Amino acid sequence: MPRKATKDRFVGRYYTWLLGRRGGIWTADGRSNSINLGRHSLGARDREEAERQLARLDLILAVEHGKADRTALGPAEVEPLPLEKGQELYLAHAARPRIARGARASTVRRYKSPLRKFVAFAHSRGLTSWNQVRTETLEGYATRLEELEFAYKTLDFELTTLLQAIKWFAKAGHLP
Repeated sequence: MPRKATKDRFVGRYYTWLLGRRGGIWTADGRSNSINLGRHSLGARDREEAERQLARLDLILAVEHGKADRTALGPAEVEPLPLEKGQELYLAHAARPRIARGARASTVRRYKSPLRKFVAFAHSRGLTSWNQVRTETLEGYATRLEELEFAYKTLDFELTTLLQAIKWFAKAGHLP
C-alpha cells in the first residue's frame, strides 16, 4: 500500500502546487507543472497566510511566464521610468566593475546602439517611459528593423539587449 501523501494539492489560478511544511515553514512545490516552477518557501507558519502567499506567487510566476498580464499584479508602486533615464541606468549597471559581474567596456559600448535606437523608436510611437513598453512594442521594433533589412544576428542582439534591460529594470525595482 502506498504511503499517505504528506503534501496537500493546491490549485491556484494559473498553476497547481504541492503545499507542505518543512521545519514549521510552509513551502510550495511547482515542479509538476508543464513549466518547472521550482520549490519556494512561503515564509509563513500559518496555513492561511501560506495560501495567501502562494496565490500571490502563482500570479507573479504567471506574469513572469506570460500566462497573465503584468497589470494583474495591481497598480504600479514605482514611478514611471523615463526612456532616457532607463537607458542611463542600464548602461551604468552594465559598466560596473568586472569583479561585480559587470560587462567589458566593449560590450557596454555595443549596448548603447540598440538602446539609443529603441528609445528613438519608442518616442516615435508616443511612449515616454519603460513602464509603457509591452510585447507589442518590441514586436513592432523587430518588424521595423526587418523592414530596414538588418541582419538576423543584429535583430537577435538588439532584442536580447532590450529584454535583458527590461528584466534588470524589474529586478532592480524600477519597473513593477
